[in-house]
Amino acid sequence: MAFKKQVSYGTILVNLETRQPIALLHDRKVETVSKWLLAHPEIKIITRDRSSSYVSAAAKGAHQAEQISDKWHLLDNLSAVIRSYLEGYKSDIRTVCENISANEHEKLKSTLLSQKIELPDTKYSALFKKVKELQKEGKLSQRTIAKELGINRDAVGRYFKLDAYPRNFSEPIDEKKYSSFIRKI
Repeated sequence: MAFKKQVSYGTILVNLETRQPIALLHDRKVETVSKWLLAHPEIKIITRDRSSSYVSAAAKGAHQAEQISDKWHLLDNLSAVIRSYLEGYKSDIRTVCENISANEHEKLKSTLLSQKIELPDTKYSALFKKVKELQKEGKLSQRTIAKELGINRDAVGRYFKLDAYPRNFSEPIDEKKYSSFIRKI
């Protein structure tokens, strides 16, 4: 976590089972992190980024814990490998794409769009449904819909462009959970 962009970094420790922050450390030095870890021998798994200081701190302060990469870095590494692999087939992919007729493209698109996606039952999926209903009616502008539903006009614009609720849509972070830690910063 950056306290001031490109100047100094701190460490936030989060219990991934409860998704609650448990400590804020003023830096990411091996000594600081390993000292904290030594005081908490109950830690069995450490999820971390690729920083060598965290690797060393975990090895020094929590030798009993298994170290694993965090989800973001795993996905980042995976996407880099896939991109690199596909780079070798760029001309083949381009040829296939150019040879797909407009009719085949429309068939594929309609097949994908016709697949029923179960919406998660959240306030955001409900808002998405409401925006799509109002869009279908065609009586209200995006600005009016945003005001009526109490949401950002840009969100309404994004929903207008979508045919279905995004599968990878992530809910916003509940800042109330972290407010006591944010105040400490």
